[in-house]
Amino acid sequence: MNIISPKQDQNVALVVGPTASGKSALALDIAKKQPSVIINADSAQVYSDLTVLSARPTEQEMDGIEHQLFGYIDGSEACSAARWANDAKTAIANAHERDLLPILVGGTGLYVRVLLDGIAPIPEIDAEIREKIRKLEALEAYQALQTLDPVSAARLNAADITRIQRALEVIQSTGKPLDHWQKNKTGGIAANIQLHPLVLLPPREWLYERCDLRFDQMIDMGALEEVQRLISRKLPSNLP
Repeated sequence: MNIISPKQDQNVALVVGPTASGKSALALDIAKKQPSVIINADSAQVYSDLTVLSARPTEQEMDGIEHQLFGYIDGSEACSAARWANDAKTAIANAHERDLLPILVGGTGLYVRVLLDGIAPIPEIDAEIREKIRKLEALEAYQALQTLDPVSAARLNAADITRIQRALEVIQSTGKPLDHWQKNKTGGIAANIQLHPLVLLPPREWLYERCDLRFDQMIDMGALEEVQRLISRKLPSNLP
């Protein structure tokens, strides 16, 4: 990849793929050939508490290349796709101002989609409605969704209680189905940049071996101790 002026053409590189597929190494290789900033797009690597478990690059692995949005959020805070997307927009704009290539790297597809396509402007859900829906049994919730929002019900698996509850609370709280809001997404940057995507899809068996090796390495690097430190903080159970 040889890009003359990231600022002039609003170029953004994107490296995505499954866990342990080599995304970070590829992003680093690109950055060594083109003045760049590597920007995290992994929902676990944003947390400062998850250095080992998220396989966040170490200072040595960063090899002097500027990395942003890695470990910048404390575990006591909730990071949403919308929050990350806003932070990523700022990081990308700052990189372009310095005529550096922003390289987004990560495996969280939702984060990338929200950044590129925007987010549905769904109003705040009524707390009483949410509480009532969360008390419904899975079948009861699905049947209610079939009546109120048949489009969403047809798209969702009857056992997917989390998404069923979300669709049900949207239709009951806003009066409009989820599909209505998703057709009117706002804030995406796809139309304003030149995207250069690289999708890693290695063979499954090779990937499984890499995942097994990474797990062993995590244990050796103190993954259990990291979990113990996180548990000792006694954070609310509803945090991601």
